[in-house]
Amino acid sequence: MEKFGDPGWHYHAALAKVWGVLTASVVESPILTFNATNYAGALVRYVAAQKTYAEKSSIGEKINFDKLDGAVKSLQTSAVEIDAKASALQVALDNAHSIAWYQLWKKSELFHDVRKVNKKYKYLERQFLYSGGLDERNWFKHTVFAPGRWTGYAGVTFPGLAESLEDGDVENFFKWEGIIAGQIYKAAGSLR
Repeated sequence: MEKFGDPGWHYHAALAKVWGVLTASVVESPILTFNATNYAGALVRYVAAQKTYAEKSSIGEKINFDKLDGAVKSLQTSAVEIDAKASALQVALDNAHSIAWYQLWKKSELFHDVRKVNKKYKYLERQFLYSGGLDERNWFKHTVFAPGRWTGYAGVTFPGLAESLEDGDVENFFKWEGIIAGQIYKAAGSLR
């Protein structure tokens, strides 16, 4: 590294400074730096990828993704609402210095609302855990992301669906579509 990669360690020092500033920014922000709308958008893309994969599957003409499409649309609506609320709270926090000292309850309400939004963001990811786990690999509980059966550590999105399509198992596909749609609706509800 000293001879070829980063003589004088200048790049390493610069990157450490950037990470330090980013860490301080995240720690000092009263509202978690999370965007639920981006998460919902990613799920839309993951469903589209499964649809493309289904077209190549032997069971492609026997299935549809109506349940997942509806669930993801519900999550998108809830995500936009919570992100708008978080943005409004950030503006209110930026202006909190203008609240008079004798209006302490206004600051208390503001911080209570910030705590509620942060809690919703914090627990969003947990909504995608399925206690039964994946078929034949019940130690993997997340229904959106998991290592693939044959890919080692490489991740697969919606592994229950992907494996059902891979196996040509229509019944299992509908089982996993129902499980995943239910969890996405649960996640949407947790953001309200």
